[in-house]
Amino acid sequence: MRVLGVVLSGVLIGCGGSGGQAEVGARLEALEARVDRLEGMGAGSGGQKSAKGEKPDRSASTVAPGEAVSENGAPLPEGEEGAKVLFREARRHARLMESEEALQRLATLQAHFAETETAKRAGRLRRDLKTVGTSVEALNVSTWFQGDDSKVDIANGKTILIFADVTEGDPEGRIKQFNISVNEYRESVSVVALLRGGDSMSKADATTFATTHGMQAPVGKLTKRIKDNFGVRGTPSAAVVVGGTVAWKGMLTELDENVFERLL
Repeated sequence: MRVLGVVLSGVLIGCGGSGGQAEVGARLEALEARVDRLEGMGAGSGGQKSAKGEKPDRSASTVAPGEAVSENGAPLPEGEEGAKVLFREARRHARLMESEEALQRLATLQAHFAETETAKRAGRLRRDLKTVGTSVEALNVSTWFQGDDSKVDIANGKTILIFADVTEGDPEGRIKQFNISVNEYRESVSVVALLRGGDSMSKADATTFATTHGMQAPVGKLTKRIKDNFGVRGTPSAAVVVGGTVAWKGMLTELDENVFERLL
């Protein structure tokens, strides 16, 4: 408005005398209309103006205290979209086996987006991450359908445990794909498959499942005790035990070359 005052002063000086009053009034009205238009344009662009040739400064934080932000410091969208950003960041840390960082992202997700569907889906990842670090001295398998763990040194060696359900099968072929991926590490790791299928599951059911999915490893029964110890929910899933401690836990599709290279 200071600019407007200067301009108006110039107008009044240039149009002095009583004969110029009508002209002054007309010019004032024209200037006021022009200023109104300029102010409206400024408001439509957020009310921020920058000097000619300069870009607006977007580095200043617009995050309110306590507001959830992404890892690059940007404010998060509301609702599901914001929750998905945090979930993606948590999963990325989990793939890199950075459990602490992943849990921090999940904690932020729960604190700010607890009512979203994404937060509910994140529960499985949270349980898997909290399983990491659990001590495992022995499997304590009560029933073996194929082979046994006599050659598996879970307390000192490296062991991959596969958890599967014979009633669900594996239509996407994840178990077969795992068998292919793990082949080059067979000399440095033991593999044990643990199956569930309800009280009616027979040895024939288990061995048929193992043969169909190319399981050459020892195959035992997944009991409730083992299921609870490893936090098994969805199947097929897996856990990697190194020196008697769970080093990784997740769905079988997430057990990729990155995990193999880091642990095996």
